[in-house]
Amino acid sequence: MMQSMPGLHDIQQAKEDLNELKQKHPALYEQFHHVVSLTRQLQVRYSYLGGLLTGQAAEEDAPAFMKESVLALYMEEVRQLQMRSDFPELSALLKANDHVGCSKLSLMVIGARPEMIQGSTFIK
Repeated sequence: MMQSMPGLHDIQQAKEDLNELKQKHPALYEQFHHVVSLTRQLQVRYSYLGGLLTGQAAEEDAPAFMKESVLALYMEEVRQLQMRSDFPELSALLKANDHVGCSKLSLMVIGARPEMIQGSTFIK
């Protein structure tokens, strides 16, 4: 079955969901922002982060050329996010916006506007 790309309306709705999470759970959102920023700085695929957070990490998305010690630090940051008592709120947001994808959600967390990422297929 082929999955269609999310439209602008879907991406804007996901942005609204992120804003709601930010308002209701600011500390959770800040920690998610931190992990997304770390993902970008370490050049890890956003889809790998999404897989880790949803329990569906794909082997092909795993960082191939990262030192084990750096990967261990990254995994610890992700684990700390998952251990939060309010993590189910983020998990529900990720599942509800699965059709948008963690890559686009992550880009919006670090400041991208929905109009700029609509149809972008090169981000993972």
